[in-house]
Amino acid sequence: MSALLRLAVVGTPRSGNSWLRYLLRSAYCIPEVALHEVTDWAALPTECVLQIHWRRTPEFVGQLAEHGFRVIAPVRHPLDVLISILHFCWYDPDTGGWLLGTGGNEDSIRAAMPRSRPFIEYCTSPRTAALLAVSADWHGRPDTVGVRYEELVADPRAGLLRITDQIGPLRCASVEEVLDVCSMDHSRRGSRNNHFWKGQPGLWRTLLPEAEAAEILTAVRPVCERFGYDTTPDPTLTPSAADANWVSYCGQELKDTMQRKTLGFRTEVERLTAEVDRLRAEREQAYAERDANERELSELIIALTAQRPATPNAPPAAMRRHLGESAERIEGFFALQGLSVKLARMVQGLRNRVGRSGVARG
Repeated sequence: MSALLRLAVVGTPRSGNSWLRYLLRSAYCIPEVALHEVTDWAALPTECVLQIHWRRTPEFVGQLAEHGFRVIAPVRHPLDVLISILHFCWYDPDTGGWLLGTGGNEDSIRAAMPRSRPFIEYCTSPRTAALLAVSADWHGRPDTVGVRYEELVADPRAGLLRITDQIGPLRCASVEEVLDVCSMDHSRRGSRNNHFWKGQPGLWRTLLPEAEAAEILTAVRPVCERFGYDTTPDPTLTPSAADANWVSYCGQELKDTMQRKTLGFRTEVERLTAEVDRLRAEREQAYAERDANERELSELIIALTAQRPATPNAPPAAMRRHLGESAERIEGFFALQGLSVKLARMVQGLRNRVGRSGVARG
């Protein structure tokens, strides 16, 4: 392994990319970066694990090579990927950034169920074809370290060692340390958007009866066959049982998530309400200061008019200073609060009047 290590996890969304990124980050003690697009290669850390969903193009392959990245490409059963996307998009509104929106987005399936028409149409759409093509583009290439999600789940230790055998020795204390820090349970607890869900290979068989599975497979079967994935649905799964399974998988989780979000929302509302009350109090104080300054200015104008000498001599020095300080204070207040035309004219009129009396400013 070279002194500097740069790794790129490039795969279809929901194929274990984030988990793989965490494992590599911990195994090699290097920073991690997750991006929808690399716009500035020079801004990336000298050593890092970059996660990105991107098709294999000559330009991108050249950029990775130019900047010293070794590619690791995960692959997962397409039907499990699609079920995971369906679950994940409930909680993350940013999925439209995958492939910068190539082929569409996930808006049509948010809060849908696996047997619903919106989901089936999504699975057979150009969007799904584009997303599944990412892992298909990279996995199995001579310049790529391929990782099968199912094997990594079945035996994380062996799966991680297969990767490090191709990349280089670990920099951390042990494989066990990495697996403990990056376990599914540990990662799930630290996720804010339910990123780590069940991680259970073959989950699709409990959610897609034969009819729905067959319709989706008309579009994704070639990818399944390329990687040797079984496409046989459970013949005993009824539509009602499939729906009940989805509810059991997601119902309590969704309820808990909504409760957390509601609590967070209420806390934020309370904070904003207190902030509004504080700003209102400051506004009232500012209005009171404005009114006091208006009165003071009016009193000074009246006093100056009443006491102005008949000869063009200046008013007493103390009055000039007092008048100047008041005018500056009022001008400063309205420079911050929004200049009042009426008061601006009053201040200017006062200065003109004092000027005609021979009083120098300052």
